[in-house]
Amino acid sequence: MDSCTIQLTGAAHKHGNLNIHCCGEDFFPANAFGGSSKKAGIGVQITIKAEGLPETIKTDIPTDNKTGRPRWIFRERAWIKSFLSSNKLKPGDTITISRIGKRTYQITPNNNKTKAEKHKISNNHYYKTNLGRIYLGDSLKILEKIIKPTSVDLIVTSPPFGLVRKKNYGNVDAHKYVEWFKPFGKLFRRLLKPTGSLVIDIGGSWNPGQPTRSLYIYELLLMLCHECGFHLAQEFFWWNPSKLPSPAEWVTVRRVRVKDAVNLIWWLSLTPWPKASNRRVLIPYSSAMQNLLKNGYKAKLRPSGHDISEKFSIDNRAAIPPNLIAVANTESNSYYLRYCKEHNLEPNPARFPREIPEYFIRMLTDTGDLVLDPFAGSCVTGEVSERLKRKWLCVEIVEEYLKGAIASAVSNK
Repeated sequence: MDSCTIQLTGAAHKHGNLNIHCCGEDFFPANAFGGSSKKAGIGVQITIKAEGLPETIKTDIPTDNKTGRPRWIFRERAWIKSFLSSNKLKPGDTITISRIGKRTYQITPNNNKTKAEKHKISNNHYYKTNLGRIYLGDSLKILEKIIKPTSVDLIVTSPPFGLVRKKNYGNVDAHKYVEWFKPFGKLFRRLLKPTGSLVIDIGGSWNPGQPTRSLYIYELLLMLCHECGFHLAQEFFWWNPSKLPSPAEWVTVRRVRVKDAVNLIWWLSLTPWPKASNRRVLIPYSSAMQNLLKNGYKAKLRPSGHDISEKFSIDNRAAIPPNLIAVANTESNSYYLRYCKEHNLEPNPARFPREIPEYFIRMLTDTGDLVLDPFAGSCVTGEVSERLKRKWLCVEIVEEYLKGAIASAVSNK
């Protein structure tokens, strides 16, 4: 069991007693159970990260003095009232305890909605297929009300970039970007399974009035790792060979910079060992490798110091790809754009090519897993997920983008 749900009682609010009996003994390390009192001996403490509290909690679980059985409450309880108060929880509400490490647990409030709130969320439901759903609205307000904590296998998205010039899709200024994104980072952590991944396609930005680069994409990465608890599993680079020279002032007018044709893609995870397999994204051998396999290779020590053994000449039928993804984003006459034009709809100007989400959906998920795109645009992620037999959810705040998506992309045309 990776998580368990607890219904709050009056004892939690009055005494700080969370009844964790439903989690079972196997949910906690055997040595986390201590004596009936601190004097009788404390177990090896576990770490608890409680939503809304700045500090982590160290505690063990006491046992009964007479029976020796667990009392099924945490020994340290002073923090519980603060947790309940900061999250506005009351008796009858539910919380989830999730195991996110060998001795580390996360406690989050659940979706404790009133009937009025449930009706409001149902109105945001925009479209559904056999495997997925689309919601119209602000993902920060919707997601926790429609998705259970620790239930998403992969979040793959291309959020609005922090650009100097304002775009129609509502991008945030680069210098304000990290603070704007921080609530999303914390939300994504709550929604992801312990083995899940967060993949963010993010473009760079130039500082106003000068040919120097903003550091916001790196500040975003540091915030997600240091403040939201993510690990950087690996960085990827999406090279768009068809990218037009920009910014024109520095590239084509003054000729003091070269064109910016690479987006960074951060692959983040809650654990250093997320679900992943590069066997699902292998690429054909290069002609040089094919010649090597055909003509043979003599094992030797390279000048770089790498010792190339005879195993290098084994034919594995395909090659492991690098972390550089070369995909031209040249969509100009697709069904989606034609449909939007014919029906006088505003197309999403920042669509990423299908190959980007498909790469990570294949590598990081299995058939039937749940994929989420909280900045869905025209739902390219949903389209790819549907084709690859993954469950999916897309949330987008601009309705016109969704009208085009429903008519074309999600219909796999």
